[in-house]
Amino acid sequence: MSEPMMSAGTRQLAAWALLLSALAASAATAQGAAPAEGVAAAASNTGRTLPPRGRGVGAVCRTWRVPPRTFDRFSCRAGLTCCANAPQWVFPKSAGAVTAAASTNTNNIGSSNDFTMGVCAQQCPPACNTLLTAFTGASTPANALLMSTLVADVTVIQELINKNIPSANKEAELRTKWASYGADAASIRITPFRPPAGEEDPVTVGAMFTAGSMSYVIVGWFIGFNNRAANEDLVPFAGNEDQQVRAVMYNYYQFIENTGFIEDAKALSQNRDVVFAGLSAGAAVSQFAALEFERVKGVFLFGVQRIGNAAFQANYAAEMGAVTSSWWNKFDAWPIVPVADEDELALLPKDDIDDTIEPRLHMLDARFWWRVNPYTNVCERMKGALAEPCARAGDATCTLNVKDHTPKAHFDSLKACVGASDTCRLSILAA
Repeated sequence: MSEPMMSAGTRQLAAWALLLSALAASAATAQGAAPAEGVAAAASNTGRTLPPRGRGVGAVCRTWRVPPRTFDRFSCRAGLTCCANAPQWVFPKSAGAVTAAASTNTNNIGSSNDFTMGVCAQQCPPACNTLLTAFTGASTPANALLMSTLVADVTVIQELINKNIPSANKEAELRTKWASYGADAASIRITPFRPPAGEEDPVTVGAMFTAGSMSYVIVGWFIGFNNRAANEDLVPFAGNEDQQVRAVMYNYYQFIENTGFIEDAKALSQNRDVVFAGLSAGAAVSQFAALEFERVKGVFLFGVQRIGNAAFQANYAAEMGAVTSSWWNKFDAWPIVPVADEDELALLPKDDIDDTIEPRLHMLDARFWWRVNPYTNVCERMKGALAEPCARAGDATCTLNVKDHTPKAHFDSLKACVGASDTCRLSILAA
């Protein structure tokens, strides 16, 4: 009986030995293949075409000076490429480690590497850093995305200033970013507007710069905007009694004008086409300012409110309609503020929002409006009357809101509209 038992035990041990041997061989094979696969993928395009488990179109990625062996976290899916959206090697790590890695021909350098942030795309455009210099000013979702990016950038600075947080580092970061889009770094001016002590004017930030033959003037929204301040008061625009504008908005424009910002923008824009962009009250300021310039190439208004009577809006349309696009993001309530009647008042949310009824104020003509459709997320030109803000007739559940009014909400909606259809703008999406 002992011999058969011994044979069975031996056979069992042999089976275990074979299994362990197979596992060891499999591990060795995988271990030997992993570096080769990583090196091959990395060598193909220095952190661009990467494993299937990488990220898709529009995702943030990294381009490495010397590709590490493990880079799945910031890689692009196979077949995609990582298009840098910042100057080369703007995130330097240990230069010594990079040199050592290069001299020893190894990719295993971990975090001691230099890299550049980018975005995954089908292919990299030849000149994404000329976004601003090649700008046409046309009213398209892709160009609106570019301008909303700049507006969102200045509002980041403004939020820091509003919280008394130093903004110098963020300003330096924006200068580098805008320069990578083609802005003349020496021309970039970022100007905070803070009210004098004891006064209630809100905080905002303006910016201006040149890019080739173009100049750009950006005005953020107003933090601390008094939603209910004298909305019934109308004042003449530029001394013209027929053209009446909303006093609170015109006061904000004059506050900025008195700082010398508008004159500085005129000086910067000499012999150049100029493009304006602004959000909310900043859009109103942009509307007023554009009328003072001669070579206006584009005016991008995001969430602009009713700021003038019929005569003012008709004059603005005649002067600037051909270069203006006014953007209404989804269910944003602010474009119909101040409301014209009780029906519009019923659409407003219960948030702290201006509920004044002011029939003398008019919206910009419908032909200059674009809408991010709240049901389809498609950017489209407005159709029919602007009095149907819910975009789908008979939708009894529609209520407007304030969350669709923020800089980020506008940027995110436009990003979704543009999607992967414009490879060059994809370099903005990951910014």
